[in-house]
Amino acid sequence: MQGTTIQRPSPVHHDGARVWDLSSATGSRTLPRARPNHAGAIAAAFGVAALLALAVPSGDGVTRLFIVIGLGAIAALVGFSALRRRQTIAALLLAVVGIAAPAIAIACVVLQSAQTPATVTSAIVQRATLQPDSSALIPTREFDGLPTDERDAMKAFVSATAQQIQSLHGAWAPLPHGLQNANGTLVESDGLFRGTALGGLPSGARLAYEVSTDGTAFRISIASAKHPDARIWADRGLQILTNG
Repeated sequence: MQGTTIQRPSPVHHDGARVWDLSSATGSRTLPRARPNHAGAIAAAFGVAALLALAVPSGDGVTRLFIVIGLGAIAALVGFSALRRRQTIAALLLAVVGIAAPAIAIACVVLQSAQTPATVTSAIVQRATLQPDSSALIPTREFDGLPTDERDAMKAFVSATAQQIQSLHGAWAPLPHGLQNANGTLVESDGLFRGTALGGLPSGARLAYEVSTDGTAFRISIASAKHPDARIWADRGLQILTNG
């Protein structure tokens, strides 16, 4: 018995153009290949920039926060957009970095802002209360119980500040009546050099400045935030260090 082969006619469009019969196509399909996308790299770049903004030399924490939030918002928007696209694993990882980095940066800024700010007090006292002058730093007994790195930092700060006041005012310019904390920086609050920065204040430190009524002597001391009795001070008799 001879079999016959029936060929299924291909469907023809009404205008004579041939169309494909989808029922004759194979069932296997391949997903589109992931294409390289730069969105993840862009998100990561802005995220890293938000982290680097933490190192911006600004005493104003609000300004730093705005910079971090601005860069972080761009990184997050681009990063989430990148995650919705089909792309390479490397691009996806970069998108995740772009989302996570600004979140870490914002958390760091918030933690820095939450730290106890340094307190600065000023007082005008009788000259006799500041005598005798000393050519060296004077620590309290409790000061020796502090960790070495904390002691060194406090010594360096009070020494540099006392010497800078002496250098600015010398023997002719009247000493300032007060110092104050300006966004984490110690500045003179009055006098000829009002607003002059004297250095960055250690976080949480307690600084006391005393000046005599006749304007001929001063004393500056700094105390540990956790141990108020552990302090060290210097006065106008401190020897100014010179190179050479």
